[in-house]
Amino acid sequence: MKIFKYLSPDRIDVLENKSIRFTQARYLNDPFESLPFISKLMNEIESSILYQESIFPIIDEIGDQKLSINDIPKEYIDQIPKEVIDLISTITIKDGLELIPEIHPENLAKKLFSSNTEQIKINYSEKLKECWNKYFGILSLTQTNDNITMWSHYAQNHEGFVIEFDSENEFFNKKRNKNDSLGYLREVKYTVERPNMELISFQGSENEFIEHIISNILYNKSQKWSSEQELRLIYNLKNSNKKLIVNEQEIFLFNFPTSAIKNIFIGVNATNILKNKLENIIKLKDYSHVKIKYGELDLKDYKLQFKNSRL
Repeated sequence: MKIFKYLSPDRIDVLENKSIRFTQARYLNDPFESLPFISKLMNEIESSILYQESIFPIIDEIGDQKLSINDIPKEYIDQIPKEVIDLISTITIKDGLELIPEIHPENLAKKLFSSNTEQIKINYSEKLKECWNKYFGILSLTQTNDNITMWSHYAQNHEGFVIEFDSENEFFNKKRNKNDSLGYLREVKYTVERPNMELISFQGSENEFIEHIISNILYNKSQKWSSEQELRLIYNLKNSNKKLIVNEQEIFLFNFPTSAIKNIFIGVNATNILKNKLENIIKLKDYSHVKIKYGELDLKDYKLQFKNSRL
């Protein structure tokens, strides 16, 4: 499989320093990046399971204890009628909870976990994205080196260059085990509708649930981006080789072996200065295996051609 990375002229530092940025979702150019619609934390079945397995045993253990006036904050006692205070001391915790359904833990659990996010005014999607940004960096790649639009957007109007990487290189194959969802190349899934998902599930295995979440968050984009034919490599940011602060952004860099690079494609509007710099770089021993291809416009069609020598 062929994989490519579009770069602007100033990103020649990638080759010079043999390191490349893995970008947090918040800094990518799609505002919907890693932002599925999380309609609720869990469905009612999952909420009931959570209550039965985690909350009910506690209530069952203490439920027969009598309520005490001392359980009420002092500032509220004077506001409670005497007959209610007398009643409190005669009923159990279970009875008290049944008298006020609104505060019963089972109903509270349903309201918190299985209510629509519009109802409880909590944007779980944004909160989740903030979490991903702390831990995961994305290296966006593509399966094509001649996309005219991408040359314009990501290679500074065809003034930059494209690196062809070797997809078989170990840099792109750091999957720790067969269940690992990260650390290796994966195709982005393009969908017409934004993923609508619940965040917590007790059904299925843990690995299946993690894969479901990651697939719908880190590897999902709108169909409108499908022409980019994107592949992604995602690493944990804690393993970065270098961290910089540039314009208040945290930049995480990962070193790559020069053996991971196969070819360099230079844009049709690239300056001679850039061409000279790239030619000097591949003269270095570490890059002696790399070939340079020079871009030019096809004479007939809306296509880019790449030649082995300058015009």
